[in-house]
Amino acid sequence: MKRLRGYLAVGFLALGLAAPGEAGSSRATVNTNADANDAFVAGQYEAAMANYQKVLKLAERSHDVQYRAIAMYGLARANAQLCRVTEAEKWFRDSIALRETMPDMAEKAYLTQNLLEFAHFLAANQRPDEAIPYFARAPLGRNQGGVRGRARAVQTDAVSKGLQGAGAAGDIDERHG
Repeated sequence: MKRLRGYLAVGFLALGLAAPGEAGSSRATVNTNADANDAFVAGQYEAAMANYQKVLKLAERSHDVQYRAIAMYGLARANAQLCRVTEAEKWFRDSIALRETMPDMAEKAYLTQNLLEFAHFLAANQRPDEAIPYFARAPLGRNQGGVRGRARAVQTDAVSKGLQGAGAAGDIDERHG
């Protein structure tokens, strides 16, 4: 479990992610997402999930696709921290599917973030063969000096660690879900 938590914290920070304040998003959505992120960083994953669920509902009501994807991704990360593998995987897949329908903002690299974090999640759960295609799908071509450049370094490190020692995450199982 320590390895899973470590990869989430390192992956999130390595990609330089911050809570977006997209134009057109309601103040309630933005503030609730900020509360969810604060709870997540504080290790209060149940509280983070409750707030990400609120963000998801607010975003669905206002047809805010960006925050729907953000909430799904937050739910994936919080469930992963709680070792709820099935739920985390579902939310990662849902977030990626939604992100793939949206234009990816080069300076934010949201799709790259989702793909790489899901790949790390799979590798940490002893599934490196499933992780590799997600690493390969991460669009890292442009902006090598920015988020995508940092993502390339994270990807390279995770592939080597995932293929060599994914078994270290062996304490993660469905009993916690």
